[in-house]
Amino acid sequence: MSHFKEALLLMKERFLTILALGAIIITPIYLFNQVFVNYLYRYYGSMDLFFIADFFHVILILTGLSVAQIPFIELAYRDVMGEDIRFKDGIRSFMEHVFPVYVMGLIYAVLSAVGGLLLILPGILIAIWFFLFPYVAVIEHQHWWKGYKWAFSIGKKYFFKLLLVVLLYGLFEMIVGTVANVVTLLLTERLLVVTLVQLVLSYVFVPLFTFLVTYYYIDWNGGPETYREGSYAEQQEFGYY
Repeated sequence: MSHFKEALLLMKERFLTILALGAIIITPIYLFNQVFVNYLYRYYGSMDLFFIADFFHVILILTGLSVAQIPFIELAYRDVMGEDIRFKDGIRSFMEHVFPVYVMGLIYAVLSAVGGLLLILPGILIAIWFFLFPYVAVIEHQHWWKGYKWAFSIGKKYFFKLLLVVLLYGLFEMIVGTVANVVTLLLTERLLVVTLVQLVLSYVFVPLFTFLVTYYYIDWNGGPETYREGSYAEQQEFGYY
């Protein structure tokens, strides 16, 4: 079974749990980003400085995504390890990791945005090399410098595979999102309805993507057997592998 099918299966089996976590965690992040982004484009657009609005938009997206993935990484990890998948575990993991992941995400987002602003290639390299730091935080319990270091080691080793996963899923999300928006606009032009449809879609897109990447991340580190005796990062540090 492919990891995408596994992610879809987990979505199906734990749909209500995922929906509840999305409503609590994704909703405020999404709405904050929407309000702030609209303000940025209105303000900087009036001065024809759209590139500044784009810069801050990238920062908001990457930071928000980093934080929003936390509970769903926990759910996917527990699924792989054969443990119970409970709503409270997602909330517990979020509360445990949200502050370091937020700060790390903000730094990561700024560096990626600056790299993309100067030249496109540095932005892409930074974004992919350090993309997995929320997964390292939740699964390996490694934050700050150690978290960045471990994320970089995996991101660099599997750069093209990770890039391909991100690009293909991005294409899938774009196609589905575009179709949903077109259908919505054919039925109504009310901005509130369009925004609500996009919000509901994020309840699916974010968890599904997170599950997919979590499955790949665990595979790249040797599979679930590697984690039976603790995090893979700690085993590497103490020379168990």
